[in-house]
Formats: sequence, structure tokens, C-alpha cells
Amino acid sequence: MFILRINSLFREVRHLSKGRRSLPSLRQADRRLHGTAGLAVSLLHRRWCIVPVAVWAVLASGAGACRLRADEGIVAQAFAPRSVGAGSTMFTRVDHQKAGVITENPYDDARMWTERYRELALGAIGTGVAVGDYDNDGRPDVFIVSKTRQSRLFRNLGGWKFEDVTDAAGLGAGSSGWLATLKGWLGMGGDSAIDPSEWKQGASFADVNNDGFPDLYLCRFAAPNLLYINQGNGTFREEAEARGVAVTDGSGMAAFHDYDRDGWLDLYLQTNILDVAQSPDGQGDYLFRNRGGWHLRKPDGPGRDPRTGGGALRDVVGFRQ
Repeated sequence: MFILRINSLFREVRHLSKGRRSLPSLRQADRRLHGTAGLAVSLLHRRWCIVPVAVWAVLASGAGACRLRADEGIVAQAFAPRSVGAGSTMFTRVDHQKAGVITENPYDDARMWTERYRELALGAIGTGVAVGDYDNDGRPDVFIVSKTRQSRLFRNLGGWKFEDVTDAAGLGAGSSGWLATLKGWLGMGGDSAIDPSEWKQGASFADVNNDGFPDLYLCRFAAPNLLYINQGNGTFREEAEARGVAVTDGSGMAAFHDYDRDGWLDLYLQTNILDVAQSPDGQGDYLFRNRGGWHLRKPDGPGRDPRTGGGALRDVVGFRQ
């Protein structure tokens, strides 16, 4: 019965792939496969359909993974050789100079010791690292956050070598979203450049618009959060305000998950202290419902805020009606 169900779902995914159905349709079938005996599957483009990684796959292939091609059926492929760490641990330290991962993260903003001292001391949040294959070349890339300097994106070249592509990818200090640029031209308060000295905290890669390329969300303190949409050509464009998630708060970290199972990744935003005098117990968190990856809609119901006696969850909003 189990094998018959798996085969039926395989045929469904192959049918969707051959018919060039939309990525959300393929992901619906992918979700059904995930719910069958905990199979780990991943949908890829064009002729590749699925890559199941499960116990039965290892047994079927001897000592490797099992994959399915539309024209060849199930094909066995050996795992890559196991890496071996040196010393008493399973890890080997890689020299950052040789790897090309070079950045700086000084906590040298004078406001940390003056008007923002209590916010830093009582609600301190460090900086984060986000790992994701932004260019879909099969190698995980690294985005490293700097508190008051330029955060940097390092493209994985393989062989423990990385290239700093921050400016080339449109993530440099001189980059900004089209909406902010337009506001600047019209004299409406927009800024044509993103100030790297604003405090930055957590970062997450997530494909918010279901185009197959991971986007990047960057949390900031007392400054609008940034959402960089992956253009699929190695570059990003900042669109947080246009998509309704330019939250200005004590934002710490963002987690993406499809909580309503509609095929779109939703956003849970964790916050901390923004102003000790006004809210010594911290801010309320946010839950954003993704309604298609586009525009902000009004909250579905009254928000809750700890400053007004509510709970920890601020409100539920979405991107599109």
C-alpha cells in the first residue's frame, strides 16, 4: 500500500513537471510527498523531478542516494566521500584569509555608550549569519551581518574558497529599493542609499515569492528592516516597504515557515527592547501571513501589544488581498 502510494505521487510529480506547471503546483505535490513516511524530497527544474533521500533509497542503491529522472527512471548515485576532521574533533579550522571570508564587526557606534546604552545593555542582540544558495549553483553561500559596518555576501566557489560579491549583488551601501529611490526623487523622505551604520542584527534566506531563488531578510534596530528580492541573475533588489515588511522596531531575528500550508512562506519576526523608558519589558513580536509575496494588507484582527496589555504577538498581516 505504501509503495503504491509513493509510485502514484511520483507519477503525479512527473506529470506536473512535464506539463511545466507552476512552481506552487509542484510544491503542493512536494508537500504530499513530505507527508508520506517522512521522505525528504526536493523539486528541481526542467527534466529533474525529485531527489528522495530515505532509508529505502539507500537500501535500493547500495550505499548512496536515489534520484528520479523523467527519461531514465530511478538512478543510483554514490554519496560524496566523507570529510575527515583533524585533531580530536570532527571539524577542521579553515583560515579565513585563504578562504576569502574577510569582514569586520566592530561595536564602535558612540550611541552604544550614550543615548542607546540601556537598550544595548539590557536588550543586547548580536549579529547573525545566513547561509543559502542564492545563485542556485549547488553550493551554499554565506551572508555575514556587521553591526555598524557593511554586511557582506560571500559566494561559494567550491574547495573552501569564497568571493565577496556584496556590491555586485546589489547589497552594498549604495544600493536601495526602487520605492525608496522614487521617494527620494519626489522629495518624500526616501533615501537613495541604505546607511550601513544603522544597527543590523539577524538575517535569513527564504524564498518569499516562490520563484526558486532564496531572498534575504535583514533585521535592524530602530530602522526599517530590509527585504532583498533575488532577481535570479546574481543580484538583489530591496523591496521591504513595497511588500509590507519594512518594520521599524527592535527587530532581532526572522523565521520563515508556511504556517497556514498555502504554499507561501510566512514570516515570524522576533523583537526585543526598543526603548527602555517606554517599554522596559520589550516589544511584541510580529506574524506576517504571506498572501502571494506582494502587497501589504490590513491586519485581519486587532493587534496585541504588551505595552497596551496584550500578549506577545503583535498582529497578523499579509502581502496581498
